[in-house]
Parts: sequence; structure tokens; C-alpha cells
Amino acid sequence: MIENKIVTSLLLCGNKQKSELLFLKSLKKLQKVSKKTSSQLIALSIVNIMPLLKLQKKTNRKTKKKHIKIFPILIQFKLIRINNAIKSVFRFRKKPNKTNFLDKFTSEIFLYLKKDSTDIKFKKENQKQGIIKKRFLFYYK
Repeated sequence: MIENKIVTSLLLCGNKQKSELLFLKSLKKLQKVSKKTSSQLIALSIVNIMPLLKLQKKTNRKTKKKHIKIFPILIQFKLIRINNAIKSVFRFRKKPNKTNFLDKFTSEIFLYLKKDSTDIKFKKENQKQGIIKKRFLFYYK
């Protein structure tokens, strides 16, 4: 299930064969470097990135000054959390090159496993902001 979502998020210009090839090569590269299976590594990294809260911005345009309220939204469904985690994994790529993608993808997965990635720090900051602004959570469900 996760593999299919990763392949579909890798799609560029409707070329599914290339995205599958890139994904399989990256799985092989992960398998060579570590002792665990590549599917376990990817599942653990996605669990580490998976967000619980999403910060939503709402502007009040009725007054002359714009008031922007930031409030947290609890992401209830697991599939939406997984989709958000997979999207954050592939933020590093703009144009997929085979050599760059393989190196970057494996390095990102290992950073997620060590919990040293910038995406994990961003997730923790969002969690802190959500806890600070949790009083707004009850108003905007």
C-alpha cells in the first residue's frame, strides 16, 4: 500500500515505469546499506514524519486590518497522515534525476530514521505551535 502511494507521488508527466524503476533502485540501494528490509525502513521513516496536527490560517477581512488567526487541526484519518508524510519525503526533489534522486532519497530515509532531518524539526515546531494555540482548536472543528 505504501509502495503504491510512493510510486504515484513520484509520477511526473504520467511516466509510471520510470517512477517504479527509480523506486525499485532506491529500495535496492537501501537494502545494500542496512540490515533491515527496505520496506521496514520506509515504514519506520514514514511513522517518524507522520504529523498529528496541521496548522490552518484564517483571515478576517471584514475589518480594515487583516487579522490572521492560526489554529491547529487534528488530522484524524491515518491515510491522510500517511499522504502528508509521503509528500514531505519528496519535497527535496524538483526534477527527478536518477543519480541525484537515488542518493538524496536514501540519505533522507536514513535522516528520518535518525530523527535528524529538517522535516522532523519542522513537524516538531508545528506540534509546539499547535499546543500553544490549542485554545482555538475547539472553535474550528
